[in-house]
This record gives sequence, structure tokens and C-alpha cells, in this order.
Amino acid sequence: MIDKELLKAILNCFERGKGQAVLRSDILAKVDTTWQMPAIEAALKYLCDAKIVMTSRDRAGVAYYRLTSDRPYSMINEAKLR
Repeated sequence: MIDKELLKAILNCFERGKGQAVLRSDILAKVDTTWQMPAIEAALKYLCDAKIVMTSRDRAGVAYYRLTSDRPYSMINEAKLR
């Protein structure tokens, strides 16, 4: 079962009208510190077939996961969050 709070956090990162997003590890940690990369990747696939295309870190150690999806935001199925 995929955590619905994780799905909501990921969906909130996507800009309307675009199939790209940036997930920040510090933002995810504010919601739940137990999420690990396999859970994040599974949620991305379930939600919108998104893939992590780049990861970087800033000086504070915050990880930035750049995401991309072939689907535009309008096609991301928000009904799965209910």
C-alpha cells in the first residue's frame, strides 16, 4: 500500500501544466521522516509514471530530486488520492 500523504506531497510538487517537478527531501521530512527512496519511487510510478532524472544536494544536505513525467499535470490522476 502506498502512503497517501506521500502521494499528496509528490503531487503538490508538480507545477500545473507541466510534467516536471522538484522534490525536496526537507519538505518530505516535514511530513514524514520515514520515507525512503524505494517508497518515493513506487509512489511516483503509481501516481504519474514519473522518474527521478537527477539528484543533487545543497550545502545544508538537502536533496533535490528532479522529476519528469510523460504526462502533463492535467493527466495526473488526483482521484487516486481519495
